[in-house]
Amino acid sequence: MVYSPYIDRRRENGWGLYWLLGITKGDKDKMHIQHRKNFEAFGAPVCFFFTIDKELGRGSMLDYGMFLQNLMVAARGGRAWIPARKISKYLSHPEGGGRKNLRHGSTKLMDMLN
Repeated sequence: MVYSPYIDRRRENGWGLYWLLGITKGDKDKMHIQHRKNFEAFGAPVCFFFTIDKELGRGSMLDYGMFLQNLMVAARGGRAWIPARKISKYLSHPEGGGRKNLRHGSTKLMDMLN
């Protein structure tokens, strides 16, 4: 569960993005089209998936996060890389069909889109 002020910032950012795309709060069709782009990797030609064992502690998560940050910086070479979490949630959900693709005991940390 995400609490205030973080959920408020996330919502403000999301509605700001929708406003830039010309999507109003009640326009469900356009909202669904934009939401679906998460699962199409926003048209990225490359999508990497990173996992980490659930048994590892916070220190390992911090180390891994710094590794991934450095990987994104080093891999730029004229392209932008972004972390994305929506695909992770889908792939690790039983209905998403991806849970069986994840190693037992691991958790998705993030995806990287290029």
